[in-house]
Amino acid sequence: MAGFAWNAGDASALASLYQTGGADNFGKYSNPVVDGLFNAASATLDHQQRVSAFARAQQILVDNDAIAYLSGQAPDLVASTKSVRGLDEYAVNGMWLWDQIWLKAP
Repeated sequence: MAGFAWNAGDASALASLYQTGGADNFGKYSNPVVDGLFNAASATLDHQQRVSAFARAQQILVDNDAIAYLSGQAPDLVASTKSVRGLDEYAVNGMWLWDQIWLKAP
């Protein structure tokens, strides 16, 4: 299990965690479809194509249980942008209800 946080602006940082041979892929996760999606996203400057490839890769990671969203931080230790909604309303004993947190459209 890896603990990792960043604010890279897009999902490209996931490649280091989940792409075969990624620098931070300590769990040694390997999936040629996910690798291909990361490669496709990295090979284009088209924003929508990148979003689509990263979204598909993330869904596969979730479906494969490669990503486990665990949280135990106290609500007063979290910082976010104004577009993140639901953090304050949905903290229960310091645990976030991730299905209730969302991003406001720009």
